[in-house]
Amino acid sequence: MNTPNSSCTILFENLYDNDLALKLFNNRTIVDNILRNVKGDINNRLELRVSHRGAFSAETIFSGNLVSLMPLHRSYTIFKPRLTSFQLVNKSFNLAAIHVIRKENRTVVFHKFNRCDRLHKISPCPDCSVHLNSVKLNKKNIFQYARFLKQTMKIMVIKIRIEDSKRVCCMITDVHQVIHKSLIGSDYDKVEEFVGIDQISFSTCIPCEKIAANCKVFGPVQNDMFNAILRLKHHYDVLQVKDMRLYKLMILNKEDPTVVEDFINSNITCSKLTIFLMYMYEKEAFGYSLPREFLDLLIKKWNVKTVEIVPRQDQPIPYYFHCNTDFIVPKAKFYVDYWTQPRSKYTLDGVEIDLQLTKVVEQQIKNRKSLFDNFIANARRIFPSNKITVRFSKEVCQEMMSQGNVEDFISGIILMTQKDAQPNSHISLKLYPEEVDAPLIDSFLRENFEKKFDSWNLETVSDSSANLPAEKCYQFFNQSTNCKIIFYICC
Repeated sequence: MNTPNSSCTILFENLYDNDLALKLFNNRTIVDNILRNVKGDINNRLELRVSHRGAFSAETIFSGNLVSLMPLHRSYTIFKPRLTSFQLVNKSFNLAAIHVIRKENRTVVFHKFNRCDRLHKISPCPDCSVHLNSVKLNKKNIFQYARFLKQTMKIMVIKIRIEDSKRVCCMITDVHQVIHKSLIGSDYDKVEEFVGIDQISFSTCIPCEKIAANCKVFGPVQNDMFNAILRLKHHYDVLQVKDMRLYKLMILNKEDPTVVEDFINSNITCSKLTIFLMYMYEKEAFGYSLPREFLDLLIKKWNVKTVEIVPRQDQPIPYYFHCNTDFIVPKAKFYVDYWTQPRSKYTLDGVEIDLQLTKVVEQQIKNRKSLFDNFIANARRIFPSNKITVRFSKEVCQEMMSQGNVEDFISGIILMTQKDAQPNSHISLKLYPEEVDAPLIDSFLRENFEKKFDSWNLETVSDSSANLPAEKCYQFFNQSTNCKIIFYICC
């Protein structure tokens, strides 16, 4: 059977010298279909070279190396990749291909930072690299490639994400400069999303402030960034903050009582507040907490509709910082018996919990008989809502579930979600198990779930295997409490 790419190759070979080729590549529908089959591979086929003159060179190769992309600017020259012939099909096809590249790079993701494990006397460091989307770059060509995208391809960056740099790579300074000087420039007002700024910047700068003042999704917010954005009247679709930032503001407020007041009474609002749980502030407990009253006021004043809780990989914290938080009472704690905490006096539209495999989560998995025992019940009390979504990451599923304990795993989740459950509640559980475990989960949910939990009835089962990842949905209903539980099994 021919793959889409091999079919395109045969088509090109048969028609390229024929008059029908002109009609073929002038037909927008056919061109769109061809590019639809190869667009996911366009960035992977973008061969990067630096010519002897120092000018950046690039070429995009389609389907059997028969179609190549012409440069749009004289300052950039085509460097022919190995074993690749240069042929321009026609202007229509070329412009359509360029459009795909522009579209693919509206969202820019910096990821796979290569860790420097030793100090280098030579500069630039030969071991430093980072991926911009699917293209691997180093200190020698990252600025040239960024200029190529901006000046030659005329891309307009709408979203910027920095993932998992852990501040261990000397490329983070270059990434920060590339974003502002090469990719964004004066178009900071066009950026709608800027996520992961803390990965590349220890403190804010004026270009970051300009983006923060205009975008819809931003964070995690640094302390000095607060001073910049609090002066503005602006609405965020999503604003991200770390637990440490909230605690530090409380510590600063001890010396200057206006800090928290100014923060809470700012002119900003946000629909969704994402809180990263990263540090442990309790000297005698291994778990997460937040400054309770400060958090409650913030949610009310900022008109927050949805709260997302995301445990992240924990970082070491000095002992004196634990001591500095002792004066902060009450605290919202996720590890205590849930009935010891009062329920907040507001109701959110929704609460999302994204469980990642951090040290705290892993330790609670090992120590608790019923998963995290009080985690979701405490979240219900701290952030009251009738709609809760819990995502169990692939790493959490691997740690907690095996072929021998699927029934216990699902049962444990149900017991966890039913603690402090309120009538008319709706909880969605998204699992990412190993593919071999999916049939066992399916069998338990279809055949044995109702027997074990007789108050719950399986209403519907739907399959969206056409999407990737494939997803099966199982919806259960409890008539006595008018509650729903929906399992999403994603493989």
